[in-house]
Order: sequence, then structure tokens, then C-alpha cells
Amino acid sequence: EMRRKRLERLAGSVSTPSKPVEKPTEKVEPMEVDPSPVEPAPVHTPTQSSARTIPMSQATGSAKRRASPPESTLAVLCRLLRVSVQESQTPPGAVFLPEFAALLADDDESTAFVDMTDLVGQLIMERLSLVKPTVGELLAEHVTRGLPSAVSSLVPSGLSQSPSSSFSISPSYPGTSPMSGNSFNTYSCPRGFGCGGQAEMLGYLADCYDNLSAKTSNTERENIFLDARKIVIQHTVLVLCGQLDPDGSSDGGHHSVLVPYLLQEGVRSLPSGFLYQLVEVLAAHPDSLAHVFVPVLLSLSNAMLKNMDLPPLEGLNSLLEIKLADGQRPLCSLLVSQPQFLPVEGTTSHSGRRLQTKSLLGPFLSYSTFAEENLKVSQQMDGQDKDAQAMVIRSCRTKLELLRKQLFRLFHTLLRAADCRAKVMSYIGVILSANQTRANIHASELMLCSDGFMMNLLSTLQQLCEKVTVDKVGHAFPILSCWH
Repeated sequence: EMRRKRLERLAGSVSTPSKPVEKPTEKVEPMEVDPSPVEPAPVHTPTQSSARTIPMSQATGSAKRRASPPESTLAVLCRLLRVSVQESQTPPGAVFLPEFAALLADDDESTAFVDMTDLVGQLIMERLSLVKPTVGELLAEHVTRGLPSAVSSLVPSGLSQSPSSSFSISPSYPGTSPMSGNSFNTYSCPRGFGCGGQAEMLGYLADCYDNLSAKTSNTERENIFLDARKIVIQHTVLVLCGQLDPDGSSDGGHHSVLVPYLLQEGVRSLPSGFLYQLVEVLAAHPDSLAHVFVPVLLSLSNAMLKNMDLPPLEGLNSLLEIKLADGQRPLCSLLVSQPQFLPVEGTTSHSGRRLQTKSLLGPFLSYSTFAEENLKVSQQMDGQDKDAQAMVIRSCRTKLELLRKQLFRLFHTLLRAADCRAKVMSYIGVILSANQTRANIHASELMLCSDGFMMNLLSTLQQLCEKVTVDKVGHAFPILSCWH
């Protein structure tokens, strides 16, 4: 009897619940007791780690995170450049690269390319070759295992010109691979400029540069992204020089696809640092710099002549204010070196009006709110009540004030460049000499600059004189020609 009670106590202690999960109690049937001595079974006390329960969803999520490997560099570059090397896994907005995929299929990724710089160059070049089928013919002529001849001389000094920086691909000859469905659909053609390959290529390259600029937090891949941005700029040079536009859709160089970005006509602005790095690459090659940016300067001047609005002047200032690390302003020097900057030498009876209409800066100084010089103002004032006319006057006054601030910014930037200062002062001097007959009682207005032109120039000169110390100015300056 004592042994039976002892066994019942032991059985009761073992059946005590020790886990948070309760199990339904089962009815214990009476059992027969063996007369032989029975030793008590060991009691296992659950530890703290085994007693803690983990939710199934959390355990599954952590397992997935541990199982997924880090994204490879090739996958990151393909995502940033909006391309794909696997046709079945091409995401929306990306373009499949058949030649690149075939190259990877033949060789391993580690042996198919010299380094990541070589890989980026081939990705971008093949992507550009798919914009228009005829580009493949041009690539077949220019692409070699090294840098293309059209861009080899434009590589920045900080980027090695070794085979690791090559842009070579297997060119896409007509009929070798289907190109349907690979044209750009993301970037609309800018207004006023033809829907050629240049506009689409530049839009794609600007988007790639923007995506690569945003990826600077990963220190391991930062150098790869920096080199990739340089490669994007080098391909931009090829596009702007017309090397990748064999159909001649750039209107023979009279227009530039950069102008809509500066005017922001229906397209977004260029990424930060894009223009600076583009000018930095071209600064060492004056001919290429002139080939790319002279059409831009002329287009901005013509746009100001037609519209008389602020965007062309603001776009011009954004270009002229680009200052390189050595202190040079290449676009300021390019502007004053053009024959259209000062189309007449000396002063004649007709030079005043000719300076206003033929010089590059003439349209920017010609904005006026006088009714006889700006028909839009008079049309807005006709037939309006006093309140509407007062609103038009306030709007014109505000716009004129903003324009004169931009004009001061323009001339101040040009005068700060040491190699441009003499030519800018000569330009101002020729204008004043050509309009000196304004002091006469009778003067022919058709032979002089307009009143709005001269008032804008006067306002600019007054703003330039604000920080001038009068005590440091020589009193004989207007008399002695050597001071001129």
C-alpha cells in the first residue's frame, strides 16, 4: 500500500504542466503494480530557451532573409541602367540585350570582361545601339576592343585608357537579331526639335547618370559607380557629336538636344553634375567643345529673340557659371570667341541697331515693356479695366526686375573671367559709341539701339558699380586712351 501511494505521488509530479501550451487531460486508468521495486523516472525541467515560442511568420521571414544572397554587382548595374541580360526576367521599363546575354552564355562573367568598367561600357553601348537599327552599322565601323576612336581622345585624365576601359561589344548587324519592341517609350521628344535618336539617347543617358548618382552609400561599389558615370558622359559626347546618329536627325547642327533641357520645355532638367562633368571632359578639346556648345548658345539667343522670356537667359547663365577646378570658365571663353559676339568693329551710323539684332547678347538686352517695342504688352492692356491694367503693370514690373537681375548675373560672370574681360568691355564700349548720337536734338532711332535695350544696359552697369570704390578710380580715365 505504501509503495502504491508513492508511485501515485511520483506520477502526479511528472504530469504537472510545465509548458505554456496546454494539452487536454486524459483519463488515467488504474494500473496494476508490479511487486518488483520501481525506480522513479528522471524529471526534465525545461530551460528558458526551450520554453520560449517563436511565431511561425517571424521564423519563416528570418529564414528567407538568411537564404537570399546579396544582389550581385551585375544585377545592380543592370537595374540602374534599365537593361536586362535574361529575357525571361526582364522587368517593366528595361530592355533585353541579346548580344550581351549571348556573350555571358559563351563565357563566364569573370572571364567575359576585363573589369566592371569594361562591363558598364558594353552595357551602355549595346543599349544605345538598340535605339535605332541603323546605329549598328556605325558601331560595326567604329567599335574595336579598345576605346572607340571618336571618344578615346575625350577620356578624362583620371580614367585609365587601358583595355579595362573599353566599350567594345559584338555589333548588331542588320538582320542578326530582332530589334522590335526595344525602342524608347519613356522619353518624349522635346517640342520644336525632331524626334531623332539623339533626343532619345540623351534622355536615356541622363536617366542612367541620375540613377548612378543616387547610389553612393555603398562604399564597396562607389568607385564602380563613379567610373560608370564617366562612361555615361563619354557616350553623351558621342551622341552630341553625332557619332551615333547616322540618319542626321539633329538638323545638321543648327539645333542641339541640350536646349530643351535648359529651357525645360516639356522635359525634366538634367541631373546635378551632368553638365559640369560634360564640360570638364570637353574642355581639353576646344574643337569638340565648340561642336557641342556653339549650337546651344545660338539656339538660346534665337529662343530669346522669339519669345522674350526668362528661361533662355537663365539657361545661358547656368552654362556660363560652370567653373572648373583650375578656375577656368570654358563656356565664357567660347561665347566671347564667336564672331557673333561682336559682329561689327568700330562704329558706323548703322552699327547701333545692328549690334542689337546681330550680336549674341543683343536679344537678351532687348526685352522691353514699352508698347512700341513689345506688342504683347499693348495687347494685354487694350480693352481692360483699370484693375486689370494695374495687374498687367505689376506683372511687367516684376518680370523686368527679374530679367535685369539675370542680366547683371550674366555680365558679372563674364567679367570675372580674366580671359573674357577685355572683349566684354570692348562690347560695352562699342555699344556706347554707336549710340552717342542720342545726345543730339535730332537722332534717327532706326540707326540706334532701342530705348529698352539701353535702359537694360544702364541698369546692368549701375549694378556693376555698386561695389566699386570711387577713391580707387582714376579721374583721368575718360580722357586718357591708355586707360581704355
